[in-house]
Amino acid sequence: MNEPANNPGQRETTPVSPNPVDDISAGAESPEVRPVEFSETSRSQSGTGRLPIKRFYDVNVTVSVELGRVTMSIGELLQLGEGAVVELTRSVHEPVDIVAQSVRLARGEVVVVGDRYAVRVTEIEPVDHDSPLMSLSGSSAGNEAGAAASAAKTVPSS
Repeated sequence: MNEPANNPGQRETTPVSPNPVDDISAGAESPEVRPVEFSETSRSQSGTGRLPIKRFYDVNVTVSVELGRVTMSIGELLQLGEGAVVELTRSVHEPVDIVAQSVRLARGEVVVVGDRYAVRVTEIEPVDHDSPLMSLSGSSAGNEAGAAASAAKTVPSS
């Protein structure tokens, strides 16, 4: 068998234990642990580091409508069966929440369009000017975000 020093194409290999925990418990040396050092990223040519919000228009997010909530113990949850009724905290007269990525974007009322549920938007949440989204493209992000929201699929109200 050739020694690694004699064969430059062959690397020296260290036998690997099938279970690293056995090595530690047997008193084997621990691997060296050190912090990662990242090089600084370069800024954009404009120097602002901001991206136009339009860059994200084609990114899909899942939008949910929250009808209400309830808190119950795991025992109560496990006792639920077919036909059980779970009473929610929201009144039938309160608007439902329209949510994306756990952030409430708007509120509305549940309606029926054809044979499907839908939500008529009744109020839009105010824009948080301190949010990271606003810093993506500066002061125009709110206007562009509003344009994106109005471009969403809508059903004419009757």
